[in-house]
Amino acid sequence: MTSKADQTAQAAELRKQAEEIARGKAAQSPEHLAALSPEENRQTLHELRVHQIELELQNEELRRAQVELDASRARYFDLYDLAPVGYCTLSEQGVILEANLTAAGLLGVARGELVKQPLPRFILPEDQDIYYLHRKQLFETGGPQAYELRMMKKDSTRFWARLDATAAQDVDGIPVCRLVLSDITDRKRTEAAVKTQNERLHLLWGAARVLLSTDDVDAMLRGLLAKIGPPLGVDTYFNYMVDDTGDTLRLASCVGIPEETARSIERLVFGQHISGTVALHRQSIVATHIQQSDDPKAQLAKCAS
Repeated sequence: MTSKADQTAQAAELRKQAEEIARGKAAQSPEHLAALSPEENRQTLHELRVHQIELELQNEELRRAQVELDASRARYFDLYDLAPVGYCTLSEQGVILEANLTAAGLLGVARGELVKQPLPRFILPEDQDIYYLHRKQLFETGGPQAYELRMMKKDSTRFWARLDATAAQDVDGIPVCRLVLSDITDRKRTEAAVKTQNERLHLLWGAARVLLSTDDVDAMLRGLLAKIGPPLGVDTYFNYMVDDTGDTLRLASCVGIPEETARSIERLVFGQHISGTVALHRQSIVATHIQQSDDPKAQLAKCAS
């Protein structure tokens, strides 16, 4: 804030400049010029011409500076507002002070609406601890922070984001955070797909090793369940083979079934329970919601699960 003494000094300086201008104009008045000698008139005219040229040069310099300023503003718009990543300036409390158009687009709001909003409003609640931890470390240590978390647009659309934060100060020396915001949803999807594919390949490799390691059917099935059961959420299975009589099923192998239950279902006639029905009609059956089913044929599966 300007003090009263400073205001008085500025007024005195303006007064001094006004008096000099007034004296200059008086010296150029017709009455004054008439009293000058021819040599003095030529000198005055020369000084006026020089002053005019100086003004023209100053005007040209101002025009050139204006053109450069306009070009600089255009470059700033291209580099900042149209950048492929979001740029934000945050207060120490996490309030958005400034943002480019890309950041506003990522969060699905107009830039004017984005300013003065707290950034955590756009972060999923379960990931906000990640943000608060890195914000704390940023202002305590001053070291750059890079982390990933899930964010949410204004319309509740979720996306994965990478945040790169650096500490800075504004023109008044107040600590702020410069934040780069990148949408990494596609990368996360690719990583998840690659992980799933690798898990499947590992599962197939483990199953192949079991199949090639033994000719014993029971050992083979038990080994397969041990490999593929956990990833698939399978903890119980039973395998029936057709008996020599051709009309009866014999329990060949099972896992996850109590011995007493296994003995009670050691043999099934065709048409009995789901397994016997499959053998009778020679068609596969996919049964769901077993525990809620009232079908008598599902009782065996109910007891097993």
